[in-house]
Amino acid sequence: MKPKQNNIAALYIQKARKIKSKEQHENYLCLTEAKKRGIEVKGEFLYQETSPTKKLHEREEIKSLIEDAKKELFSTVIFFSLTRAAGDYNKAVVLKKFLEEEFGIRVISILERYDSHFFKGDDTTFFEMMYAMQNPDLLLSPELKRLV
Repeated sequence: MKPKQNNIAALYIQKARKIKSKEQHENYLCLTEAKKRGIEVKGEFLYQETSPTKKLHEREEIKSLIEDAKKELFSTVIFFSLTRAAGDYNKAVVLKKFLEEEFGIRVISILERYDSHFFKGDDTTFFEMMYAMQNPDLLLSPELKRLV
């Protein structure tokens, strides 16, 4: 799908249960990223996930984000962490592709340092590498783990 023409971004962050400052920090980083890229953020497009344990398609904030994307209310979604929001890197790739291909949405992820505007083609390997870098102990064989 053709990219949207407006310059408005939605923010998607996970609402911290206990650490309010963490939520505020993630929100601040997303807002700073939008400002740095010259993208406008409107308060009505702040999606704060409160139930990250639910399946991705069952989350109210994801449903709301998709409904608003259908209405072409914004052209970009900025995640603090797309992988964390989706649950794992496979779901992150699916969500990212869905937003891009169905609605022409630009996807930015702060933690993964990802911007779909600059990636062309299959970027699944990028998310696999990011996941591996964030979870290096998952790559170690039992033999190597004993040495570490």
